[in-house]
Amino acid sequence: MKRMIITKNLKGAVLVCGESAYNTNNGMGKPVTKKKNLSNINPTKIPMWNVLSTLKKTDVNNLLVAHYGEEWKNDSVLFFYKFALEGDAIPDNAVEEVPLCEHVVEEEINVAV
Repeated sequence: MKRMIITKNLKGAVLVCGESAYNTNNGMGKPVTKKKNLSNINPTKIPMWNVLSTLKKTDVNNLLVAHYGEEWKNDSVLFFYKFALEGDAIPDNAVEEVPLCEHVVEEEINVAV
């Protein structure tokens, strides 16, 4: 294929059309997303902690002390390691929710490669 055209319609479906030549334009895009609604999916929640051996906890603590000093537990960036070494689960309010995308494009997009 010499040209791929990716479009998104007003309903949110992503259509991909492959052209065999640069000067053709079939306009027959096919959807690449599933037709089912994502609300039907019910994933199980996995806890964000694991049981670590004492030896592994000691090694991680030694590395953190070597790189960040004795006061590494006060660093807010390293809170994950603090909870992992203490054996507690990470509290839900400590984990930031990262948006998957910054904004939604609602217009038709044509990309030619």
